[in-house]
Amino acid sequence: MYSRNVISRLLRSLQRNPVVAINGSRQVGKSTLLKGLIADAYQASYVSFDDQSVLFAAERDPGAFLGQYDGAVAIDEVQRSPDILLAIKHVVDSEKSCGRFLLTGSANVLSMPKLADSLAGRMIVHTLWPLSQGEIRGRQEGFLNWVFGDSKIPSVKSRVEQGELLDIIVRGGYPRSVLAEDDLDRKEWLGAYITAILQKDVRELANIDRLRDLPHILAVLARRVGNLLNLADVSRITGLNQVTLKRYYTLLRMVFLVVEVPAWFANKNRGLAKSPKIYLNDTALVCYFKNLNRDSFVHDRMLLGAVLENFVVMELKKQLTWSELFLSLYHFRTKAGYEVDMVLEGDNKSIVGIEVKASTRIKEEDLFGMKKLMEIAGEKFLKGIIFYTGSQALSLGDNCYALPINFLWDI
Repeated sequence: MYSRNVISRLLRSLQRNPVVAINGSRQVGKSTLLKGLIADAYQASYVSFDDQSVLFAAERDPGAFLGQYDGAVAIDEVQRSPDILLAIKHVVDSEKSCGRFLLTGSANVLSMPKLADSLAGRMIVHTLWPLSQGEIRGRQEGFLNWVFGDSKIPSVKSRVEQGELLDIIVRGGYPRSVLAEDDLDRKEWLGAYITAILQKDVRELANIDRLRDLPHILAVLARRVGNLLNLADVSRITGLNQVTLKRYYTLLRMVFLVVEVPAWFANKNRGLAKSPKIYLNDTALVCYFKNLNRDSFVHDRMLLGAVLENFVVMELKKQLTWSELFLSLYHFRTKAGYEVDMVLEGDNKSIVGIEVKASTRIKEEDLFGMKKLMEIAGEKFLKGIIFYTGSQALSLGDNCYALPINFLWDI
């Protein structure tokens, strides 16, 4: 069992709030995390709404269902019984004790009005993504602390070979995908996984007649990771009208398969793009939908760029879930064509620009977007980082650095 770096944040939330929820797509390890907490640091009764008999009892009389348990209760897949949230609200309002309920859901509870409204002001929500590279290696990454702190290049002894990096990207972070014996085993599991999510989670969220359209939509989106969201273009390719497509797209976001990164903007600057960029939640899924494997990248290096950017975005999203810093993730693009793949912004509005290059070399033009971001951000600009596939950490001047990709998890 992999140790999850978000555990300390979860336990702190349980000590200070009556209800804590863990969001995340299926098979990222929510149930395993829940059972591990119960066995170790959080004494609670375990309930799973994947059990149809348990779900029936909860839906028939939510109040009586909760009343049979003494003390804390951990409920798995709570989105399957939204009505129980009112019963939970009644319990926490009458008892006013912290750590009373720990919930997990495979759909974003903040996107489900009945769930979010019932426990507004009473619930803290954490998101569990697929495994980070640090979690796979049994350690907690320190990249965010470094990049918003010390200005010196950190000392990192390890390095990642080109072949190993390609394996990392193809495996992704889903535990079952990480442990797959080979590409065929992984591909079969990913196909079954997508089918299970569409047939179970998506169908429970909305009555959709044409579930067969969703894998096609995901495949189209996979070919556009790292690009600005353009539903009109996706509508044209899929043959779905934009109203229907927008509904389907919203559902894919609700089950955490599709991830948006919003645009960063500066006050009074009208020359910046405002559309979000889109990604999938794991590079194993990107490779599955684009039919890529390790050999694909070896034979055509041009295929790596967008997938590598997706990889870095999700590693940062994961690290943000347990960071003690209050950071937000954006992208930067001007209408004139200057862009920086990611922008991390602190609560004091200081920013760090992050570019991702699949090349083993850094060129002057790789800094053009960063220089424009530096110009617009002014004194708020803290650092610029270019992750690349070379092996040396380099200072590029103006608080900009080129770092090997493994610095993301080896700092």
